Amino acid sequence: MTAQAYDRPLPGMDHLTRPALTTAECDDETVPIPITAAARRRFWKRIVVTTTGCWFWTGAVASDGYGRITWTLDGRSRSLSTHRFALHLAHGPELPPGLVAAHGCDHPLCVRVAAGHVHLSSQSANLRHAVNVGRHEGTIPVVGSTHRRDHSLSARMTLTGSREPPRLNSDPRLF
Repeated sequence: MTAQAYDRPLPGMDHLTRPALTTAECDDETVPIPITAAARRRFWKRIVVTTTGCWFWTGAVASDGYGRITWTLDGRSRSLSTHRFALHLAHGPELPPGLVAAHGCDHPLCVRVAAGHVHLSSQSANLRHAVNVGRHEGTIPVVGSTHRRDHSLSARMTLTGSREPPRLNSDPRLF
């Protein structure tokens, strides 16, 4: 699968361009540290399989509402979103260039690599999906990352049996 085969601009958005990032600006790809066995074990210890088919991450949640995992090798650290980490476990250390980790299930804590859940996608196809399910209106997010983070933290509390009451919002556009 190549990005070119699936990368078509959304109608009315072909005038928008995104400048190419330099290596120094690419957040997760600047430090080529392989995933360690310890990081794999920590990852799988933090997964809860649900009846919805999603496999939810119950560890650290970043400010954008997505799970986050960090590991160290030879004094260097690397941090990845957990859905991207899951894709690396499934597809190897090198993901195809130009593709992103996308959620078909629209749950930012889901790490299940399967049809309808976490999968490789072009950025435009990922954005098209977000528009179709109501997460975005064109280039404007309908659901902000602060709201998504609050929901993810509430979901994590519920999944881990926390005594805190869940604050889940039933808005279908939540993710």
